[in-house]
Amino acid sequence: MLKKSIVFIFLCVFSVFSSEISFNGKSFKDFSGLKKEGIRIVKKSSKDYRLELEKVSFLNSELFLDFENKNSSELKDKNGNYSILRSNYAVDIGDSLLGHRYASFSSKNSYIAIHTHKASLLSSNNITEDLYVSFFLMPGELEKDSKIISKVYTTQGKIYGLECNIVNNKLEVTFKNMFYYKEKTFTFSLKSSDKLKHGKWTHVVVYVQPSSGYSALYENGVEKDKFYGILSQENPVPLSLGFHKNDTTPLFIGKNFYGKLDNFLVSTGQPDFKKLKIPFNGVEYDDGLKTVNQNFGSIYSKVESTKHSNSVPISLKYKVKQPEGTHFEIWYRFSDTIFSAEDELPLWKHYKDDDSFLKNRFKYFQWKAIMRSDYQGKYSPSLSSVKLQYSETPPPNTPTGLKIVSGKIDEAEVCLEWNSNFEENVWNGGGYAIHYGVSPNRMVASLFFKLEGEKQRITGLEEGEPVRYHFKSLKQCVNNAMIMKNAEYLEDKIDKNLLMFKKGITYYFKISAYNNMYFDKNGNFNKSSMDQKSKLSKPVKHTFLNDPNGGY
Repeated sequence: MLKKSIVFIFLCVFSVFSSEISFNGKSFKDFSGLKKEGIRIVKKSSKDYRLELEKVSFLNSELFLDFENKNSSELKDKNGNYSILRSNYAVDIGDSLLGHRYASFSSKNSYIAIHTHKASLLSSNNITEDLYVSFFLMPGELEKDSKIISKVYTTQGKIYGLECNIVNNKLEVTFKNMFYYKEKTFTFSLKSSDKLKHGKWTHVVVYVQPSSGYSALYENGVEKDKFYGILSQENPVPLSLGFHKNDTTPLFIGKNFYGKLDNFLVSTGQPDFKKLKIPFNGVEYDDGLKTVNQNFGSIYSKVESTKHSNSVPISLKYKVKQPEGTHFEIWYRFSDTIFSAEDELPLWKHYKDDDSFLKNRFKYFQWKAIMRSDYQGKYSPSLSSVKLQYSETPPPNTPTGLKIVSGKIDEAEVCLEWNSNFEENVWNGGGYAIHYGVSPNRMVASLFFKLEGEKQRITGLEEGEPVRYHFKSLKQCVNNAMIMKNAEYLEDKIDKNLLMFKKGITYYFKISAYNNMYFDKNGNFNKSSMDQKSKLSKPVKHTFLNDPNGGY
């Protein structure tokens, strides 16, 4: 008999009724237990969490703020290099280029302060690696002096540090005494000639190359201004670059700024403008080697278990939003024997809604999903649920009505009678086991086969009697010849040395039913299907007055 069960594959497990295991994905915790590689958890609403590709901007950066947190107080450097001293801004949800949230600065009290400890790059007085600052800007009502970034230190009436301001609706970046040669310091500025557009995102990049002294300001990938920090035209030695040696002041973002900001990034190396403007890994083509590559994200569930073995899958359903050009696939593996999430076996199978999936039998299962963005890296699949529906094969009910029906108590065998089980998979390919011992609480041996025929199972029916129409009383006689036959069949499988009947000894008998999953098609005992046998019945007893081996 099959009982329908449903498994919803998320993290929090609870039983709705005895044959159903559910996993509900309505909070962050529902996904936190999954193994994720290149995948992040995204909150769409209070009860809608999704699994999406991780942003490429997380990688190898000095400081990264993506503003995807629900509250400004929860803002953190994604790379863990810097701590946030103060964070006060409005969290906006809407048309962000690289995520779902961004920061909105609407008052003089709206700003972010970041601790720049002595060992950090943002407090270094000798910066030798290429460095760039990248962020997305949407101006609001601009003032004459609107300050976006500020890290300055004043000593002896002289100002050192970096500022990025909006002056007359145009960007201006100033390196105040950050370039130096011996004891002499220099101040340089980068100024855009184009006005910022209100209500539109502008991608801003400030790039510095200390080895050459080159510095440049870019808007939407276009160079707007540049300079070379060199000693002089006659002596073009690149100047050294760094913050004042005593500078431990915070980095301020958005102080005295009215507008919106997203994806603030400080990183070493040269800026890749294409990658900075896309959130995910697109397709990379090597024209020289004629090869193509695209990084992907993967999600692995834990190895989950059904209540009983030999469960039968019905369907594997999942909810995924898949923008055009993106890729999503789901894999599964089933087994009736336990395995760990790290094991190579059983082999993974790509899910297809066909008959091959329905032919599996299992107790343990695991699923994984693979995601890729579109070729440009602009969009990601968004997975919200996975559900495995299956039918479970429970063990039969315990047989009832067991009694001794031997006509003569001194015969060399004992005959048992019991009520038939009504489960179809007992009388259609299953059978019964007779258990016996010398005490009512300890059965020391089990009998599965009759004498007639090769591995003829115990059904309680006379030879040739139709199974379907006999549901009342069943009967089986047991003697030492039957015990020896079972010892031969079951050697190295269940019992090798079975207890023989002896004259004058009282034996206790119990009976159990098993379904058609308990033995394989060849009649061999299946260890992974031990739970497909019922509990043992109440005991009955019998004493052999004559020698069961034929003597007196």
